[in-house]
Amino acid sequence: MIDNRHKVLEKYGLSDKEIIVYLECLKHSESSPYSLSKATKIPRTTIYDVLMDLALKNLVELEQSDGFTKQQTRVKAKNPSELRKNIRERRQSLEDLEIDLLEILPELKGTYHKERSPNAAFQFYPGIEGAKKTYYGLEGKERIYDDIAWTYLIRADAFGHREIDKDMASENRKLRLAGRKIREIVPLNDWTRDILVYTHIQNPDFMNTWDYRYVDSPMFKMYLRFAVAGTRIRITSIEDDEMWGVMINSKLLSDSIRSIFELTWTLATPVTEKILKEWKRESVFSRVKRKANSRQKIANS
Repeated sequence: MIDNRHKVLEKYGLSDKEIIVYLECLKHSESSPYSLSKATKIPRTTIYDVLMDLALKNLVELEQSDGFTKQQTRVKAKNPSELRKNIRERRQSLEDLEIDLLEILPELKGTYHKERSPNAAFQFYPGIEGAKKTYYGLEGKERIYDDIAWTYLIRADAFGHREIDKDMASENRKLRLAGRKIREIVPLNDWTRDILVYTHIQNPDFMNTWDYRYVDSPMFKMYLRFAVAGTRIRITSIEDDEMWGVMINSKLLSDSIRSIFELTWTLATPVTEKILKEWKRESVFSRVKRKANSRQKIANS
């Protein structure tokens, strides 16, 4: 059974035979290759090599009485404090090596990356069609389904509310069947409140597949849609004259965005059925409906 001493010395860098011999040396003020071989059951031909390695690691001292025969070699273990001293010397040596490496690393990386293709893919799609491509996650015949997204809820006047309604209803069914749920964070303003209310009116069960949270702060401004699915990031812009989309396939970027998203998610407020009902009373749809009813009453009077 391996005890804790064995485990630590193994991490230190000693081989199994070196550990056995070293621990045996510590038991005696002085020993010999013959006595160590007998105590450890390690052949004498191997013991000599093991002792030489331990001596090079500054853990034992080897002395010969007359310099003629190996059998006369005397073995003395050094103070175990040498282990810690050696670690400190290694640490200093590694720190010096790291400084030296920093000087040549740019040159080494330049050589390494010179003939290599990038591991991240970047594609820019201009215009409204490009924005649609990234918004809907179209990659050839494949549809990319988001895991997370920051969004200000794409304006219906860009793609048309019928197209968006049809797509959302279709994807809602597919996501529900697949047992998936997309998390999205939105800034809280009149527009996002009204769109969430409208979405709830059009698809009352949309909250089974979309999990929304909002950030109620004037500092949180969002004019683009950032969506992440696996290692793929899609950015869509349709605000003002900026109509474009970008697709990026990058593990490092997607991991970085996810970490920022998770932090924002913990600070954001969940959109619930109760909140949607409260917003509905003050939404543009309710205001339009009240005005229409008021006009109808005037017309009937």
